[in-house]
Amino acid sequence: ADDVVRSVKRTAEDAKVADRVFPFGVMPIVKPVGQTEVDELQKLEERISGAITWSERGAAQARIAAVRAEYTAALDRRRAALSASGAARALRDSTREEFINLYASAMGSIKSLFPRDRATQDAFFDVVRSPSDDGDDEAEPPVS
Repeated sequence: ADDVVRSVKRTAEDAKVADRVFPFGVMPIVKPVGQTEVDELQKLEERISGAITWSERGAAQARIAAVRAEYTAALDRRRAALSASGAARALRDSTREEFINLYASAMGSIKSLFPRDRATQDAFFDVVRSPSDDGDDEAEPPVS
């Protein structure tokens, strides 16, 4: 979008209408990102349509409209992707919570069936390690 705006500005300068179409230059248009830039592109389109003496205004306006539409579509896709990833995270968190609750319930049931038999209780459950554990179960070597 920035390259198209700068190109249209050069064309406007050649036609001597840049002061009307770009009264504050290109920075207020190209510096922001996201929806703010789309809004500035819309305002630029409107200023271009008002430059009736500019013979190339139709082509310039079409270029700005095309890049604005592409930018808007990209923002819509980003919003949809963020929404989908949020929904996937919520599902993952919900599933994790459900698993933890079921696991705790199973542990409680096993402990109530074998109240004083720690070896039997441990046989039902794996030792869980974090990914940062190196898996080394050996005792530390004696210090000499």
